[in-house]
Amino acid sequence: MKTLTPATQTSSYPVLAWVLLFLLSIIWGTSFLLIKIGLEVFPPVQVASLRIASAFLVIVIPALWHFRLVPKQKIGFLLLSGLLGNLIPAFLFAIAQTEIKSSVASILNSLTPFFTFVVGVLFFSKKSAWQKAIGISLGIVGTVLIFVKKEGIEFNSYALLIVLATICYGFNVNLTGKYLSDVRPIHITSISIFMVGMMANIFLFGFTDFVDVYQNAPVTKTSFGVFIDVPKTELALILVMALGIVGSGISSMVFYKLLQMSSPLFASSVTYVIPIVGVSLGVLNGETITMWHLIGMSFIIFGVLLMNRNK
Repeated sequence: MKTLTPATQTSSYPVLAWVLLFLLSIIWGTSFLLIKIGLEVFPPVQVASLRIASAFLVIVIPALWHFRLVPKQKIGFLLLSGLLGNLIPAFLFAIAQTEIKSSVASILNSLTPFFTFVVGVLFFSKKSAWQKAIGISLGIVGTVLIFVKKEGIEFNSYALLIVLATICYGFNVNLTGKYLSDVRPIHITSISIFMVGMMANIFLFGFTDFVDVYQNAPVTKTSFGVFIDVPKTELALILVMALGIVGSGISSMVFYKLLQMSSPLFASSVTYVIPIVGVSLGVLNGETITMWHLIGMSFIIFGVLLMNRNK
């Protein structure tokens, strides 16, 4: 096993670490807009399954080799990691974004550290602290503020799907830390995505009309930013596949590389930048962002910072 050797808090991080952090922020912050574009053509279950099926393409060969290097008793936990960290959230986000703006989805995604902590305390015997409790409270307040309108609080029930996705992420982080700490990160990524990628491919091509939807979609042009006048069907297909290959496959390996050359706290700071990218792209593509969205995002990010303060 190759041990992670994060830098100390006082050491300076190499330039490459900052480059990788910025790269991950752009990739993951863009994912919400790519889902939105995909939903213009394909139903949400097809967007989600196409995303994971595409990630399968880049890891299938290394995964077949990595299976030989991982103890068999770990395979069940790797499957759970793939389900909780990739497959289930992909479906939840795609379904939720049929009724929620991509910018709001990116903000709600920032709840992941909160549920990582809550799940750890409730189910994995992690210790609590007063500043973490305050951080959670700020996160809850921030989430509520996102749905404030002139008429009062108007809660969209589809937001619960994104909250559920962040809970899945929380379980995955804790499960991986407890049961897969002796497995190399690249092996976790390749094997877990391989298993759920097989499921996604079988579902996409065996239980949906994906091929018919693609072949019979109306020939229309898109108006998404720089993609003006590009055929919408081809654009949606390419971007959702790119989301899977880059956003779910390659970026996972990049994230673990970042962990190796920096620290968990430094790597987790990508969480603070993702909503900024997501909101900015949403605005550029015509979504309306209110003052309450920005205030709510500030509460959530400050809450996460407070929770990480003593790390």
